[in-house]
Amino acid sequence: WPQFRGPSGLGYSGEKNLPVKWDVKSGENIAWKTPLPAGDSQYASPIVWGDRIIVTGVTNEPLQHRVMCFSVADGRLLWTTEIPPGPLKLTDLRGGYGAPTPCTDGEHVYVVFGSAVVAALTMDGKPVWRKEIANHAFDVALGSSPILYKDTVILNCDQTGKTSTYTAWDKATGQIRWEAKRPDTGFAHSTPVVVEVSGKPQLLASASSAIQGLDPDSGAVLWWCQAQGDAAS
Repeated sequence: WPQFRGPSGLGYSGEKNLPVKWDVKSGENIAWKTPLPAGDSQYASPIVWGDRIIVTGVTNEPLQHRVMCFSVADGRLLWTTEIPPGPLKLTDLRGGYGAPTPCTDGEHVYVVFGSAVVAALTMDGKPVWRKEIANHAFDVALGSSPILYKDTVILNCDQTGKTSTYTAWDKATGQIRWEAKRPDTGFAHSTPVVVEVSGKPQLLASASSAIQGLDPDSGAVLWWCQAQGDAAS
């Protein structure tokens, strides 16, 4: 389960015979429990790769961002890595700093925090690179999660003040591979998905008052249709 809403971004699992009922009091279908450090507005989902669970966490005072790795087998904490916060200071904490879900390709973990910082770690928690999002006029919070496409990490950076972009960072170095400026698009908190249409990849994006198909190699808009809403993926 390497990213927000799973391998395809559509929320589907190919696993069979999964439990559909849990009960913490009786222990029904509870394999283990493990404590998490106290935090604020931790809305991100966990991701899973092999025998590891990756979880992000934040605290507001003092402002701290952390990435934690647990054992799938027993919930044992394997490592914790602190990520220095980015330049954005939130004045409205309804969304918080911990909304984006991380993603992984099994070699590195890629994380985004609401202070406008993007980072890559090894599967053992060692920092590889850290970059700050230059424009960060996000509405309330940065709520979108990163996805992987080929050798890039793509993030919806739609925001206010005609400063919206879709941005793709190089997975290995963190250098920006492309940035598509979107002055006609307002804020959004959605996470895009990549699908195949007529044999070609297409990035499906929910923008402000529109649904769009983008070229995942450049961010260019291929088509759009009017649609109310700017948050749901």
